[in-house]
Amino acid sequence: MKIAIAVVVSLAIGLAIGSTAMFEFAKMPSRQDQPGMPQAEMHAEPATEQASVAAPKTHVYAVREKLEYGYERALSQNDTSAGTAVAPLVMARYLGKRGNIHQVLVGKGVGSMLVQCETPCEYLKIATYYNGRYRDATFIRNEPGIVASGIMDDAMSGELEPYYAENSYPTYTGRYRNKKEIITKTTQRWSLWVDDDGNVDRKEISKEVVEVAEP
Repeated sequence: MKIAIAVVVSLAIGLAIGSTAMFEFAKMPSRQDQPGMPQAEMHAEPATEQASVAAPKTHVYAVREKLEYGYERALSQNDTSAGTAVAPLVMARYLGKRGNIHQVLVGKGVGSMLVQCETPCEYLKIATYYNGRYRDATFIRNEPGIVASGIMDDAMSGELEPYYAENSYPTYTGRYRNKKEIITKTTQRWSLWVDDDGNVDRKEISKEVVEVAEP
């Protein structure tokens, strides 16, 4: 079933409207870019044999909040001009893979960005929308060190769990127990995918019906 992208834009995407360059070419911060980082920490002493060794991080994202992933970016010139000390994270939701194509929705709000690439992802396609309407698209080389590249690295390496839309609603069954009507709760989940025309294709991935407490 296809629905207009405007219906689900609030579920998924949006950076500030205007040029997409802040995201497309935003670089991930180096350790030296972090404000207030003591120089001594850059030259830490080797760990002793008794010290426990942390497992190496296999993903690029900095934080995960349910099915949304946050990526660090370096301060832009606009950030610096505005007096911003720490750049906000770029939040992304992975829509999954169809064929050889990966799709990611970035941010929330009125503006929207859809990032996709086809394996081996030498180039990234970044489409922008405003109020659910397609604005434009651009292609950039998938260069190491930029935020979009880090997101796709995680997607291709299986580090991102696909995002899904969810809806729950009660059903009054008309059946009674102890003179009280039995109520069930239905929870449906759909995967999302944006086609070339900007429509969102929803596919049901699960449907669960459970009996809830009687009134």
